[in-house]
Amino acid sequence: MIDRDTFNSLLETYSMFSSWAVWARPEAGEPAKARVGDLSVLDPDQNAELLGDLNPSVVLLGLNASSRGVEMKPEPWRNFHDPSGRAQDYKIRFAFRDTPYWGAYMTDVFTDLPETDSKIVRKWRAEHPEAVAAHLTRLNQELEALDSNPLILVFGHLAYSSLTPDFHRSHRVVQIDHYSRYMNQERYREKVLGQIAAATV
Repeated sequence: MIDRDTFNSLLETYSMFSSWAVWARPEAGEPAKARVGDLSVLDPDQNAELLGDLNPSVVLLGLNASSRGVEMKPEPWRNFHDPSGRAQDYKIRFAFRDTPYWGAYMTDVFTDLPETDSKIVRKWRAEHPEAVAAHLTRLNQELEALDSNPLILVFGHLAYSSLTPDFHRSHRVVQIDHYSRYMNQERYREKVLGQIAAATV
């Protein structure tokens, strides 16, 4: 858990591109993607259990925000809570609910690069080494603000390979499958929990 002052500091500084692994749960009979975009659960004034559920000792790290985010009104903690029917964020919810990773802090390596096509991101990364270094500096500062020496679970190879050797030496980093991979939510949960278990024995 975290205290309200820490939560508010993160909210003020990072919430336009970060979030928490807490989602509203679908009701019985609702589709798998229902309520993923409900941000009321990330408001401690509306969700009295929120601060106790948050787990800054784990970080879920993506590559960059989807370009769909450009179409939406900016809102705190919106990242990884995309209400679009095209989004795959629901798989993260299903994968980590009722596990020690529920409530993890969530952010991206590149926070101002809204792009869905990973090939474009890969090209940008190769052509802008100074910008990449600046993003990694920001990421380290963001992680320091958690004050927790977190286990970092990285979605996919491209995000994982964007981290420098120094970053890997300074942090506990585990690569897991990206949630956009073609598999159902049950298989995704089984796969990523197995990857984490194998890497943290």
